Amino acid sequence: MSNIKKVITRITINNVFSLIVLFILLALTSPILIALSVGNHAPVVKNVYAQQRAGTFFVDITYDVEDADGDLLEITVEASDDDGETYTIIPQSLTGDVGENITPGEGKLIVWDVGKDLPGTRGDQFKVRVIAEDGVPPGDDMVLIPAGEFSMGDHHDAGYSDEKPVHTVYLDAFYIDKYEVTNAQYATFLNDYGKNEDAKGHELLDIDDPDCLIEKVGDTYQPKAGYEEHPVIEVSWYGAGAYAQFYGKRLPTEAQWEKAARGGLVGKMYPNGDTITHDDANYSGTGGRDIWERTAPVGSFPPNGYGLYDMAGNVWEWCADEYSPTYYSISPRENPLGPGTPVFFVNDDFTDVTTWRVLRGGSWLSDPRYLRCAYRGDLGPTGTHLSLGFRCSQDL
Repeated sequence: MSNIKKVITRITINNVFSLIVLFILLALTSPILIALSVGNHAPVVKNVYAQQRAGTFFVDITYDVEDADGDLLEITVEASDDDGETYTIIPQSLTGDVGENITPGEGKLIVWDVGKDLPGTRGDQFKVRVIAEDGVPPGDDMVLIPAGEFSMGDHHDAGYSDEKPVHTVYLDAFYIDKYEVTNAQYATFLNDYGKNEDAKGHELLDIDDPDCLIEKVGDTYQPKAGYEEHPVIEVSWYGAGAYAQFYGKRLPTEAQWEKAARGGLVGKMYPNGDTITHDDANYSGTGGRDIWERTAPVGSFPPNGYGLYDMAGNVWEWCADEYSPTYYSISPRENPLGPGTPVFFVNDDFTDVTTWRVLRGGSWLSDPRYLRCAYRGDLGPTGTHLSLGFRCSQDL
């Protein structure tokens, strides 16, 4: 899969309407990954450009779209009037290579009659994005989390001020990985990606750290023997983001992560209830089912109510959001994306991040207070650690 570069095209309509055109990939698929039983590839949109037709309000949007499986695609367009903060405008006056049963290929053309859809609108904060979906749901290693509300935050006064206030959040349905990403999976990614840095030169995996469980032998990345199914560690936020983008996924938002961790339970402290033992999770010390001094193979403990494994313990998990200790007091009710500029894990947008990111779930090194569903950790995006990994999510 090719690296995707950000493409920005400015269009001036009647000299007063500026439209900044980006694209975003959203696919209901999971691409090939040797360690997973997944057979479908995510479609890839790239080379998006837009140009106003002289003297008109028509905008030509061209793009290329690839699908390794040759699936017929559904192509949609969304628009933003707030510089990409939200995409609430759904263009209706579209013709060309848009809608259902679009074949993959190069030089696709969509014509948008902006004057008809947005008469009299002026501004310089407009963006549009092209979305390709093949209609194939992720494989058995992702779980669908249903749309709906949940109560987010510390219900037990057992935590810290950044876990308050408890607030109601509505999330659209989404998919999330059933397991944390393993060393086998991440080594496969590095071999396919071809390097251990992103487009801006950020290190993905601290492979020189002796605690890292992936090594490079010749030109090949491989898990250290016996650790193939343990979660990847020593991975930076950039490394998690590069993996997610490469496979047409994203990192979960903090709200997605907490809803998934709660497993459908309301107001409980841990993913499986209000108490936790070494029979439930891998955390500091050993006992019961927990026989591992460090990481355990993914899926070694019972799943939560959504069928997700290791939402408490084993490794900390990176989230997409920028961290703010006061965010809960201003968080929107619907589909919060965190403070700062949202990251969608397309066009290498994650490489522009410099602010600290949210960590969730605790690890094998943590005591139980850090395993609570509501606990919020944070670290800079270049940070790596022997207790830090991730899992991916995918929007519908």
